Amino acid sequence: MYVVLTSQISRNQGPKVILSVLGTMDAYGDDIKRVLRRVENSMSHSARSFVAELLTSIQMDADKAALFRRFTPTELDTLATRVGEHMVRLVSPDLTRTDHRSAAESAGRANALAGVEILWLLQTFGMLELHLLRAILPIINDVSEEDLVRAALSRRIHLELEAQIFGYQQVKAQLNRAHHELDEQVLASSNNADLVRRILNILSQLPGNVNAFFARVNRQRQIQIEASAGRTIDQYLEAMEKGIIPYLSIDESIPAGCGPAGRAWRSRKTIVVDAWALDDYLLPWKSVGIDLGFRSSASMPLLDASGNSSAILVIYSEFPGYFSTPEIQGLLNHLKNLVENALHRLDRPEVVPYREQEEYRGLLMRSSVTPLYQPIIDLKTGKLHKLEMLARLRRENGSLISPLRFLPAFGESELLDLFRQMLGHLCSDFQCLEQKGLAPLFSINLPAEAIGNEEYERALLECTARGHVPASRVTIEILETGRFNCELPGGKEFVSRLREYGFRLAQDDLGAGYSSLLRMEEIPFDEIKIDQALVKNAAANPHRALQFILNLTRLAHACGTRVTVEGLESPELIEAAAILGADYGQGFGICEPVAVHDIAPWLASCSDSTHSAAPKTALGRMAEQLLQDEYGEKRYEENLPQFC
Repeated sequence: MYVVLTSQISRNQGPKVILSVLGTMDAYGDDIKRVLRRVENSMSHSARSFVAELLTSIQMDADKAALFRRFTPTELDTLATRVGEHMVRLVSPDLTRTDHRSAAESAGRANALAGVEILWLLQTFGMLELHLLRAILPIINDVSEEDLVRAALSRRIHLELEAQIFGYQQVKAQLNRAHHELDEQVLASSNNADLVRRILNILSQLPGNVNAFFARVNRQRQIQIEASAGRTIDQYLEAMEKGIIPYLSIDESIPAGCGPAGRAWRSRKTIVVDAWALDDYLLPWKSVGIDLGFRSSASMPLLDASGNSSAILVIYSEFPGYFSTPEIQGLLNHLKNLVENALHRLDRPEVVPYREQEEYRGLLMRSSVTPLYQPIIDLKTGKLHKLEMLARLRRENGSLISPLRFLPAFGESELLDLFRQMLGHLCSDFQCLEQKGLAPLFSINLPAEAIGNEEYERALLECTARGHVPASRVTIEILETGRFNCELPGGKEFVSRLREYGFRLAQDDLGAGYSSLLRMEEIPFDEIKIDQALVKNAAANPHRALQFILNLTRLAHACGTRVTVEGLESPELIEAAAILGADYGQGFGICEPVAVHDIAPWLASCSDSTHSAAPKTALGRMAEQLLQDEYGEKRYEENLPQFC
């Protein structure tokens, strides 16, 4: 038995609601097909009449009218046609239960994404049932067939509503999953590249045919798109590159800066456009965006700790009003808080346009990594201490790309691939130098994301085994980032195992981050490297630079740790660093990074003799005076090296 609530219309009494207890009658079976076959030719006219009635009722309801004002006249005509077609399909004799449910679920998802409330849906189908009965019953002469039509129509509308509501629930479930995925992926991201790509990937999989991009402003105050995701976004960005539509701007004095993205950046508030085709500010971009299915958009500025715009997420959907639905607004608010907090804790790399990033990832995939080596000199003897490996990407024309450009494009998987390729070169270059009678120490950078990652540990062990490189000849330089914490799961154990294998540890860029000195306590480093940023302005403020070198060197020595000063770009700085007691030095004043085959010639051309004469340079004399003033010492070390 099947119990339904059906709106019954009789010839004499008009509409009334009755409780009908029906048998196993099939609303899609042969009996109802025969009846509906006789009335199907009149359904097109009836559908047009119902659509007109529906539109009239919408205009009388302020909330509904506001929703439909998001459509252009052409879109409204298309929508009206689809509503009529849906009505005709509902009473089609050829409709099957499976096809009906599938179409109704799809319609429910579309209604949910467009912001149609379920209450409106119930009201509309109540109107539709009455309209259909009025249209069909006068054509039928048999009373038994009238009961059949009422029952079948009631069941079909019941299934329609059930399936549409299920479509609503599917959308809600997808959005709930997106909430959880965003939480997980944002927390799992240890660098800007992974964070942005993971967020965009989640957004592009939202219901509603979503496209999105992430952008920041470069030094020239231009919006630069750094990553994108979605089915048609590449075509949109390509149109920008070709000049078909303008690049986005934050300059309010030009049309390209008056669109939603520019206004969002300046106002520091999310700008939602419910009807892309009706927004005059979007005129420069409509020619392409409308063709690609953009019907609504949200431009979300991401604020830094000072409350200023530091990045922007721009998201598009094929549904008008998509970003004004409560569910999507809730998701956007959640996303904004998540991403802003993540950007606050992560390093902020240089802005690199997405096309460049694609090129760099492509070069990495083609194993186009080339190492250069920068000598690190013993400041007491002038002899070579070790060689630091520096990664470069080589284009087909032979030009080299600096890590300052390509590292912002790399997430965790690319960084691991880069590390493996560099280790491969280390193995072969170690053997090459050994054959020439050279056996220097090497150092290689380890990203902070690698701490606790067994893949990096495995790669290091494979390198030392495969290339016959003793672990004792390799120093692992742990890069300074805000992410690093030895308390991360497995962090201390990871570092301890590296030391047990025989690798030496160095902290890179001491002074570049807030937690550098704390890390000297957490990890027993063999060496620390004073960040070149602390000494590069020695010409402008020499006393400050020398104080940094002196005090950080004394602190490291008190902890039993050797010190390397980076950025020694002149003989004056080299002499001053040696006087102040630093152990090692590197920089352009000693040697620029060179290819492996240039190391032996460079060593042959250098002198490593020492002398004890008074400082030759003004900076050297200033360093000696600083020692006298601070510690009452004339010279931290008597022998000063001279370099080629």
